[in-house]
Amino acid sequence: LQVVSNRDTLERIRESFPYLCKAPELSRPGVMMRWMLWLEMEQLEEDDASLVVAGLPVRSFPVWHGGAYVSLGFAFGTKAGGRGHPLVYISDVKEVPPATMSWLESVAEAGIDVLMVDACSRQGHSAHFSLDDALSLARRLRPKRTLIMGIVSCLIGDHDEVNEEL
Repeated sequence: LQVVSNRDTLERIRESFPYLCKAPELSRPGVMMRWMLWLEMEQLEEDDASLVVAGLPVRSFPVWHGGAYVSLGFAFGTKAGGRGHPLVYISDVKEVPPATMSWLESVAEAGIDVLMVDACSRQGHSAHFSLDDALSLARRLRPKRTLIMGIVSCLIGDHDEVNEEL
């Protein structure tokens, strides 16, 4: 599995999941001794970067995940004219930096089909958007569809009831 992120995040993955970061052991060429996921990590030199993953254009952008910890959001694909993105994915976000928000607003002008955004609770959280924060971002960017993820159901409510409310 290819993982593309910034240095701090990749270091955290290596610390938390060292068994996923070692090259697989082979019993003979092409045959792994153990059946386990292996992470192929690619470090981005900048948090704000454009790259191609498996032929798909991807743009990373920085968001704050509580305190000074920078997490990355990703915009996948391109729309006609090259400015919009069919999918914008923002997980592990507490705040969007002004430069990132300005860029997201320019992307929104060209069109976002799907916005996937983090929300952990109805109340504030030290490292994640609340439901109101996520809805505020969706209203500001006006994607065709918004998917809220990372929801802790006991903190936000029953899925069907929340959908009805929204």
